[in-house]
Amino acid sequence: NFLLLAILAGLIALTGVGILWRSNNSRKRANELLNSKNEQIENANTALQGALGELSEKNREIIDSINYATYIQRASLPNISQHTSDLLQFELFFAPKDIVSGDFYFSYQLYNRSVFGVADCTGHGVPGAMVSLVGMNSIEKVIREEKHTNTGQMVESLNKHVIESLDRGSESLNDGMDISFCNLDHENNVLH
Repeated sequence: NFLLLAILAGLIALTGVGILWRSNNSRKRANELLNSKNEQIENANTALQGALGELSEKNREIIDSINYATYIQRASLPNISQHTSDLLQFELFFAPKDIVSGDFYFSYQLYNRSVFGVADCTGHGVPGAMVSLVGMNSIEKVIREEKHTNTGQMVESLNKHVIESLDRGSESLNDGMDISFCNLDHENNVLH
């Protein structure tokens, strides 16, 4: 009986050792797989951190560039306080939606008249700001070089200049602006 009990105890102990060995091997494989996955995650995280750093640097460069474009755009806009006189007084609130704006204003004092207005170009941000610069340059040509006195002729001439500036052959043209164009004749005290 003792021998039978010893053999039975040995078999139970051997079975227990086998189960523990198998469980330990299974745990080792699971840990190796987990370590491999952790290493892959760590590598992916390192790559993502590098990409995020590059993206942050590019974003900073773009924002810096757009902020500088704001400086250029604001320098292109007239200083309203310099255009206010005894004959024409006005105030303007200019608050762009984005850093740079597709909106602009203008004011010119010409002999016995003042030409002024506001414009809203298609698009916001950089595209709108680019169209607004085209608009400001075109208005400068229309008012300073062509010397129209009729606002209808000024707007038609402005339209022609903007289309010529933005036309690039076969590409479809979807850019433009809404504009308020005023011509104040100080001599006759008439606003067109």
